[in-house]
Amino acid sequence: MVKEYVGENGVHGPAAFPTTIEIHYSEPAVSQPGTSDERSTSMNIIIGVLITFLVVILVLYLVNMLPIDGRAKQIVRVIVIVIGIISLLKYLAVF
Repeated sequence: MVKEYVGENGVHGPAAFPTTIEIHYSEPAVSQPGTSDERSTSMNIIIGVLITFLVVILVLYLVNMLPIDGRAKQIVRVIVIVIGIISLLKYLAVF
């Protein structure tokens, strides 16, 4: 036994069901060169680099004020500079 379907428009059979499917597609938002997204990213990088540079300078100044011998100060200075360079490279997306 075959059932016959009657749609809203009075059509009998398989045509009673909608046969078209509407698919709405929109292009993804792509920022153009020089837009605010690109500028804000570059500003974040510049601010991060400047803050890192200032922190390294401050720590080097404070290490210079420590009452320890010259050899230990030199080792601490090298460690601070290496950590600062690694941090700067992370901001520049090298690592």
